[in-house]
Amino acid sequence: MSDDWEIPEYEPRIFQPKTSTYCIVTAAWNEGDKCVNQYLRMAPYSSEIDFIVVNRGEELISLDESFLTRKLCIRNLLQVNEPGQSSAYRTGLAFAMARGYEGVIMIDSNGKDDVSAIPSFVHNLENGYDLVQGSRFMRGGFHENTPLYRIIAIRIVAATILWLGCKYWYSDQNNGFKGFSRKFLLDHRILPFRKAFRSHNLQVYLNYAAAKHGFTIIQVPTSRVYPSEGQLASKIQSVGQHIRHLGDYIEISMGKHNPKE
Repeated sequence: MSDDWEIPEYEPRIFQPKTSTYCIVTAAWNEGDKCVNQYLRMAPYSSEIDFIVVNRGEELISLDESFLTRKLCIRNLLQVNEPGQSSAYRTGLAFAMARGYEGVIMIDSNGKDDVSAIPSFVHNLENGYDLVQGSRFMRGGFHENTPLYRIIAIRIVAATILWLGCKYWYSDQNNGFKGFSRKFLLDHRILPFRKAFRSHNLQVYLNYAAAKHGFTIIQVPTSRVYPSEGQLASKIQSVGQHIRHLGDYIEISMGKHNPKE
């Protein structure tokens, strides 16, 4: 990894060598069985894409290595201690770049996403797109049990704030199912491996930066299903967390996290 990347300390477990041009990076902590069940659903795609998991909880490190590699098809498990979703993804993305992958797909590990869209992300990265954004709200997409306040926040409030900053209209920018090209992640105007990205702001910044600097973007239909009411699976739940996340959108759209010249 580059000396100027600000990456949390982590313990890598390299189970299998790199075999694909592209990889999936997920961040798992406090997900219980949801992440294991999701990786089982992802396993059939392991022949065309490698799996890298950044783990902060106990649910994976306690599992037998043969189960992790043969059943879940995990090639690399990175154990981090630093809190924050963006800290985990900084680690996973940097690791993927250091391993030479030409593109990375990020997906949440809480089981909400339909993983059958993975080939669509790979296809679009292979065809030269720099950012592939999954959308449950576009034609062909699907969502279920999404709280009304989240629909309003995502489709109107957050989308408008982001558009004001980068002049690109995302239909589902909050969706964690995203793909990025190597060219984009390593561009000197982007610099995503900075300590400024710790909680939930890295994904917002990457959407902003891709549009701001004219990278090629495509939105693809995906499916996202929340559990039934009262069992909302999300790291952002309290009023304070929602306000802070909205603040991330405002700061990023105002250019606060742009790399200094």
